[in-house]
Amino acid sequence: MNKLLLVVFLFLAGPLAAQTSPAAINAELDKLLKNPELAQSTVGIMVQDLDSKEVLIERDADVLMNPASNTKLVTAAAALSILGPEHTIFSRVSYDGPRQGGAIKGDLWLKSDGDPFLHWDNLVSWAIDLREQGITKIEGKIMVDDLSFAPGFIPPAFDQKNEDAAYRAPIGAVSVSYNSVSVYITPSEAGKPANVRMVPPNDYVEIINDVRTQKGKRVSVSGVATEKDGRTLIRIRGVIGESATGPGVVRKRIDNPSLFAASAFMHALKSTGIEVSGEYGVGARPEGTTTLVLYESAPLWQHLASMNKWSNNFMAEMIFRQISGSDKASTEDARAKIDAFLTEVGLTPGWTAFNGSGLYDGNLFSARQINQILVHMDTHAFGPEFKMSLPIAGRDGTLKSRLEGSNTNTRVRGKTGTLNEVTALAGYITTKSGRRLAYTVIFNKTPVRAWTLRDEQDAIVSLFVGL
Repeated sequence: MNKLLLVVFLFLAGPLAAQTSPAAINAELDKLLKNPELAQSTVGIMVQDLDSKEVLIERDADVLMNPASNTKLVTAAAALSILGPEHTIFSRVSYDGPRQGGAIKGDLWLKSDGDPFLHWDNLVSWAIDLREQGITKIEGKIMVDDLSFAPGFIPPAFDQKNEDAAYRAPIGAVSVSYNSVSVYITPSEAGKPANVRMVPPNDYVEIINDVRTQKGKRVSVSGVATEKDGRTLIRIRGVIGESATGPGVVRKRIDNPSLFAASAFMHALKSTGIEVSGEYGVGARPEGTTTLVLYESAPLWQHLASMNKWSNNFMAEMIFRQISGSDKASTEDARAKIDAFLTEVGLTPGWTAFNGSGLYDGNLFSARQINQILVHMDTHAFGPEFKMSLPIAGRDGTLKSRLEGSNTNTRVRGKTGTLNEVTALAGYITTKSGRRLAYTVIFNKTPVRAWTLRDEQDAIVSLFVGL
């Protein structure tokens, strides 16, 4: 941290002086922006009083920029406005063919309309429900119907990089565990392969275990996921000490959400003692199936909180598809709905809403446009749900360890955004004098890894608390 930033943070750590004029804050801002890395970056800033609507501070506020995960603000605002905070999603377990006693003679079907928050616990709960209904055997296959979404598992822009990280997970109408797996690695005996456990358990993902147990406490493990023969293959490497105090963990995306969900559901059924004779697969559920389980998701406002607090790309892309409102939710329909919403808001023209998460390149918004969304949602009927989805400085989510000073802690809510050459922060501030502000600060084309400039970004936002 440079000397100027240290002065700013020391000042903000103590009691705040009387309200500072915009001119004085602008002068301090100019000093901060002379930082060599920021001077070489594209910087967009906008601060507006929510009550008077007066623009207090702006710097290149109309320059279109990559907002990274600030895109999730667009997704959240559009979803609340179009779908409503109580919007829910249904998933169904049904069967075709006859049933004789505890045996289903046909296939068991799992169909969802795009719930972004299905987990292993849901699958086990449904399997237990089947047991309680007297079902002990499935003589057919475990099938997934994923036709509530238009074809294609890769969200827009996700094909720009071939990364196997969980933050680049695919999407599908039937998706489990954010379409990713966690591999937990624990020691065995020195010189022998480590023990491996996968969550959720399934046969779709194959694990090749090259982790060896050694003496000591050291844990150093890594993994690489690739697609092979229609499945996901994860090779894990490294070492783990016999006396390791905790497991090694490797988390990776999967490739085919539907097959992954079908396999995980089969494991859930077997874990409750239900026998399954057939394989698992994907298809179109036939007409006339008999419903055994009808599950309603948590409301949208809860999903948005999970999405924004932790900047969950998978959830953002699933909600983006939901916005389309069609029987086969598509990217094209979602974009049309979002563009219509932004036009209704009165956004300055020129934006590009390319995907729902902000991952990689494609989205373009100016600081002014992001701020316009924040101002609009401040008085929106569902503004409270929108605001509560944002991380609180020094308290939770992606801001838990940022802006922790006594004058910023809990006074700042904001959505973070980070890519290699992008860092963004936008949200709401209640100043020490009680003024309510909407703010947006975006750095693009940084000459260093953008995350290394978070202190500079936080210093800028901290200045605004003095307005």
